[in-house]
Amino acid sequence: MRAAEDCLGAISIVGFGSSFVVASLMVGLQLLGIARRTGKAPELANGTAYLAGGGLGYGLVVLAFGILRIFRPADRWPIALMAMIVALLAVSLVGRLRNVAMVPGPTFVFWSFTIGSGASYAWSGFESLRFHAMSRRRTRIGLADGDIAQRFLLWGVAGSATVGIHVCSAANRFLERIRSIPRC
Repeated sequence: MRAAEDCLGAISIVGFGSSFVVASLMVGLQLLGIARRTGKAPELANGTAYLAGGGLGYGLVVLAFGILRIFRPADRWPIALMAMIVALLAVSLVGRLRNVAMVPGPTFVFWSFTIGSGASYAWSGFESLRFHAMSRRRTRIGLADGDIAQRFLLWGVAGSATVGIHVCSAANRFLERIRSIPRC
């Protein structure tokens, strides 16, 4: 019975991630099809967000490949940072798959995921805000497009907000731990 529970738990974890990506792809494509027929901006904006954010970008950002390719393609040092983030996320996934029936998951799973994913989004947010500042300066002298600078700003804000979510989650876990300490 335990093996069956573990198998079902593993399927649910893998299924959640893949269903999020597949659902984002399908919804995004459908909304883009509607936008193509109607020419309406909300469908275009939401379709693009679902397709690019959840469907295509989620894995790339979380695994830091997108950050490496977009912001630091010629640098060698980000490869080590990317490897550390991927290793943390892999440890988290393997740990979760080994303890699928445990809710909430083991402490090391929580912390490895929170640190790995948070680091990826922090890196993404930092690089986006840095590129926004560079693009803004270049826009003033006609060397860059203001829309591109704005997109960097929006992605930087989104990455920073996601880091905020991870910080709140970590603080909550830490406070739960403090509350569970017996008082004299």
